[in-house]
Amino acid sequence: MKSNADISLPSEADLPKSPWERPSWVPLYLYLGCVIALALVAIALDASGGGAVTVAVGIAFALASLLLLVSGFAVGTYIVRRFVSHTPDSFHAADPQEQPLGAMLSCPLEQFPMTAFTKLLSDEQKQRLEEQRAQERDLSRAYFADAAPARMVETASSDGTQLVAYALEPNPDSCKWVIAVHGYKGDWPEHMMHARRYAEHGYNLLFPVLRGHAASGGAFIGLGLVDAADLSSWARWLVDAGAETVVLHGHSMGGTAVCRAGAEEPLPLQVKAIVADCAYSDAWNVATLIAREGMHLLCHPSLELARFVLMHSKGGYDIQKVDVAAVAPQMRVPVLVIHGQADCVVQPSMAERIYDAAPAGSKLVFVPGAGHCLAALTDPELYYDALFGFLHERE
Repeated sequence: MKSNADISLPSEADLPKSPWERPSWVPLYLYLGCVIALALVAIALDASGGGAVTVAVGIAFALASLLLLVSGFAVGTYIVRRFVSHTPDSFHAADPQEQPLGAMLSCPLEQFPMTAFTKLLSDEQKQRLEEQRAQERDLSRAYFADAAPARMVETASSDGTQLVAYALEPNPDSCKWVIAVHGYKGDWPEHMMHARRYAEHGYNLLFPVLRGHAASGGAFIGLGLVDAADLSSWARWLVDAGAETVVLHGHSMGGTAVCRAGAEEPLPLQVKAIVADCAYSDAWNVATLIAREGMHLLCHPSLELARFVLMHSKGGYDIQKVDVAAVAPQMRVPVLVIHGQADCVVQPSMAERIYDAAPAGSKLVFVPGAGHCLAALTDPELYYDALFGFLHERE
């Protein structure tokens, strides 16, 4: 998981209270209208037969039109390349013993990848969070000390994309599995934060490397959209290997991906439950927040230009379709929606939107004082009581 320290986000969750946006091409049409208008003025001036000054003004308008067109699509291309192009493995621990534990357990709070998203936390809360992170790291290291390391496995998604995952089997005789899905630009061991708890409840774990990340294929990060079919492929892979109960558990982008996977037509019946931790209900409103508050970009038409570039790139897609509520009527698996109330990037109101659209039997749990993806470390008792209570109901 890469640090987001260079992105400045709101100091309070769910602020600013900006209107909920739906993607629209109108800002792009207006932008292109300005480009065309400048070009037409240039043509009119050139055709007027005026003097040298008129010709010079016409040339200036023509150059301005061309500059607007080129710079606009350059901005769109830059956004796509920076934020959704294929990213390498992002976590490399200095101590080889720490590498299998991943960034979520191995990084002290001052180096924590989610530090930029913990602005609401007091010094006392941060100290407690650091203590609980260190405790879980030590317990996890001891628990898995004698276990066989996670082994790399491969499969292909429905569109032929080659996918990689890591299988950890602390309970080799068990037919219960959790597919633990990392977040945006994350690394597969992120969910080692939960591995010990799942292992103690009889589960084995499969950690997919989402497309667009590290060794998995795909030109672009899927933002939870195209990842849904990939997770369905992994679920079938587990069922073919003998799994009888499968849980999909993802955080952040991974949480959105598992929600959308619940609406996939070929999702095996063995998938009994979905756990969405700090998932975003749609990618567009997260993008506008980061662009406006974090990067201080002119959101519109910058995001529309990026959307256009991504749609028309090989292997690309339309970010408008990254919307959990839109597919909720097709979801057949109940969802446990867990969210930190101090999350400053995926706003807590997004959890409510997911829950409101989720199927019967779903539950919503807010964890006070928890930042983005930090609920399990902020209040482990609340988090895991809710998690395993929900899963017990599904078994």
